[in-house]
Amino acid sequence: MLPQIKLINDHLVIPVKHPGKLRTLFPFVKEARVGEQIYCALPHTLDVAKVLNNLGLKVPSPIRTKYRWSGNFAPRWYQTDTAEFFTLNNRCHCHNAPRTGKTLSALWGSDYLRKTKEVRRVLIVAPLSTLWDVWEQNIFEHFPMRTFAVLHGSREKRLKLLAQPHDYYIINHHGVGIIEKELRKRTDIDLVIVDEVAEFFNCKTSTMWKPLNEVLNRHGILRRAWGMTGTPTPEGRPTDAFGQCKLITPENYSRHFTAFKRETMLQVNTFRWVPRRGSEQIVHKALQPAIRFERSVCSDMEPCLIERRAELSAEQTKHYKALLRAAATEIQGSAVTAVNAAVLISKLIQTVCGVIYGADKSILKIDFGPRLKVLKELIAQNNEKVIVFAPFTGVLHTLADALQQKPNSETQGWSVAVVEGDTTPKKRTEIFRAFRSAKDPHVIVAHPQCMAHGLDLTAASLIVWYAPIYANKIYEQACARIDGSRQEAKIDIAHIYACPEERKIYNALRDKKKMQDVVLNLIRGGGL
Repeated sequence: MLPQIKLINDHLVIPVKHPGKLRTLFPFVKEARVGEQIYCALPHTLDVAKVLNNLGLKVPSPIRTKYRWSGNFAPRWYQTDTAEFFTLNNRCHCHNAPRTGKTLSALWGSDYLRKTKEVRRVLIVAPLSTLWDVWEQNIFEHFPMRTFAVLHGSREKRLKLLAQPHDYYIINHHGVGIIEKELRKRTDIDLVIVDEVAEFFNCKTSTMWKPLNEVLNRHGILRRAWGMTGTPTPEGRPTDAFGQCKLITPENYSRHFTAFKRETMLQVNTFRWVPRRGSEQIVHKALQPAIRFERSVCSDMEPCLIERRAELSAEQTKHYKALLRAAATEIQGSAVTAVNAAVLISKLIQTVCGVIYGADKSILKIDFGPRLKVLKELIAQNNEKVIVFAPFTGVLHTLADALQQKPNSETQGWSVAVVEGDTTPKKRTEIFRAFRSAKDPHVIVAHPQCMAHGLDLTAASLIVWYAPIYANKIYEQACARIDGSRQEAKIDIAHIYACPEERKIYNALRDKKKMQDVVLNLIRGGGL
């Protein structure tokens, strides 16, 4: 049975039978005998708390009592537990479910370490779509005294920003390789937070894993590293844990990838491997220390808005500019024209979606890889089912095809159903029933007008708007499909956008502004 540790006057008071071990570890320990019981008193510092926790004693981090939680609101209990966990572990994994507030927990933990001089500067490595709307925004809103820089753009721009003395540097996964040598030399960056660390499952990639490994684990520089992902093995492969282990806690497994694969997976035939029985324990051991909170801890919270920026591809940028300049462009030999402001807005939205209707009603597809990547990230990071809304029928089928798991494919995919105007009532009923009660489909891709009043789709916890619509009422009703008395998980609404003008349309939908005025203002402003 663990001793009952009390916190008195900023000291940890521990009842012990034999104080010799504590005296060896802490020569400054104070001892007192009360009757037959011996008590040891130690200052409540982070170093003392770490050592005692390593000895198996449950000791709180000083962040609980000595840190003034920065920001506009107090942390929830599970965020406090997570921030405490970060401060007690130099290298660790956070597997909290998506949207449980682990971003702020990591920032609170790092801010406390900076205030105690344990950390000087922090590098945040995150997916491109989260650099601004997640990390930059949270630092700006909740840590007004901290400086930060988003290292994005040309190599020269990144290096210029890196040379500036900021508290936080934020960079995308692939960006580390662009300025790897310069990051390695920055000995003052002693904490690296890796968001969506599961993306680094492949330890052979020279553009992602190897550069980050050089920064974290080579050249004799001791850096803290916190890996964060709600889905450590999103595709069910135990081997996905290997790259994460070698980045964050390499001491947990000393052998090579082939050995790890043979320990965790069984070869069925030449091309197929399946998880071995008991592989979960090997993965669990490799990804330690770790913390995990399910989404159920925050199911009473209001729906959370998630904004994700997707860059336009070169092809999208070309046609977008042409439409703005001349209200016309040509794609694959077909003319695309906009005869009035409303049509122009529609064509611009089609362009950012990557699927455009030609003058002859043909469907023309252009490169929409960056936006699709953001959509896949959102689906992969969500444990429950997902509904994706898109305003055009051609977009629905294109997305469904891009999201579905292909036979013999190594890339992640999902079971997808499409609901559009031509979907018969019988077919819709079958899709909705299966969505509520069966494993498949995991994703419904739908036109928002097809989601009727009163329809219960609470099997989903996330709605993703692939692009905005122009009807406030339809937007409100569509978002309500996953919010009901049967909902057991925290629900979220995600907006994917490519430019500030798209965000203005989303904001108008949320604030129930008159859409006609918004559209006219955007046209007058010369943008979408």
